Amino acid sequence: MPSRQLEDPGAGTPSPVRLHALAGFQQRALCHALTFPSLQRLVYSMCSLCQEENEDMVPDALQQNPGAFRLAPALPARPHRGLSTFPGAEHCLRASPKTTLSGGFFVAVIERVEMPM
Repeated sequence: MPSRQLEDPGAGTPSPVRLHALAGFQQRALCHALTFPSLQRLVYSMCSLCQEENEDMVPDALQQNPGAFRLAPALPARPHRGLSTFPGAEHCLRASPKTTLSGGFFVAVIERVEMPM
C-alpha cells in the first residue's frame, strides 16, 4: 500500500493532544522496560517523524536510570543520524521520507552499562 506521507509529509502527524498522549505512553513503556533486571540491550524503534516520540524519549529514559544505561550506535554505517537535541543523539538513527524513500522511522539502541565488580 502506498504511503500517504510520501505525497503529503504532514498526513501522518497526530494532533498535539494525541501526540502528548502517545509520547506519555511510550515514555512509560520505555522506562518500564528498563526496569527488567535481565535486560542487557533494548531497541527503541518508532515509525514516526515526531521528535516528541523519538529523540525526546531517550534522554528522559536514561535519566530515570542514571549510570545504568547508555546509547549504543544504531546501524553506524548508515548516514542518517538523530536530531542533535541531546548529547549522544548521533548514535540514533532517523530516516526521513525525503532522504530514504521510506515512511520515516527512528531507532535508538540502549544497553546496560556493565558495573565493575
